[in-house]
Amino acid sequence: MKHGLILLVLLTLSVYSSDKQARDHYLNKNYSDASTLYQELVVRTPHNFSYLYNYASSLYRLEDPVQAKLYYLKALKVRPNDSDTKFNISLINKQVIDQQFLFQGHWVHVAGVSVYSILIAMIIGSAFVLMGVIAIRRRQHAEVAKRFSVIFLFIWLMLVGVSVSAWVLTPSYGVVMSEKVQVFSGPSKTQIPLFYAHEGAEFKVIETTEFWVNVQFPNGLKGWLLKDMMAHI
Repeated sequence: MKHGLILLVLLTLSVYSSDKQARDHYLNKNYSDASTLYQELVVRTPHNFSYLYNYASSLYRLEDPVQAKLYYLKALKVRPNDSDTKFNISLINKQVIDQQFLFQGHWVHVAGVSVYSILIAMIIGSAFVLMGVIAIRRRQHAEVAKRFSVIFLFIWLMLVGVSVSAWVLTPSYGVVMSEKVQVFSGPSKTQIPLFYAHEGAEFKVIETTEFWVNVQFPNGLKGWLLKDMMAHI
């Protein structure tokens, strides 16, 4: 236990140090070093909004708008209503060819908080709720308090179940990362070529195989493209 706490403290200090260095590099317009450090932070904590947003901003400053858009979208997945992220994506969208392939919104959220964030918070909170119910049941509390605690636990678990269902049922999305991609009628280059999609185009993932992805673009067009020509948001 003691060694675990020491390791956690050291890891926290390491992340804080990298974060500070990355911010200093960015403010000093040393975007290459800032990008490298933010990339490491994103790998460590892939659902941290600030790291995703700042990594995307560094990439944009390095004139890599498509990679920047990917990580802005990942940041938006954490905070679906963030106005700065949406504005930056709108700037990048003006530089891509397939502007008609843009979704207005992707992820289910509650008051701007993603379902994933709510689910994690509720899972962590479940431990405290359960301990509180057990404590009430063991002590000499009134029967009303004991009944109320059980009802509260039942409602809490129901909400956790709803959050899990919403998270599982949320569609997966992706972005075309290659300059020009042929979309086929099936998962093979021998299938009928349907149309081209260009880098920066967004899509909903319908099905995946080992090498191919079946996708639907926001204008309703569907088809298959090679997995190594796209990235999941």
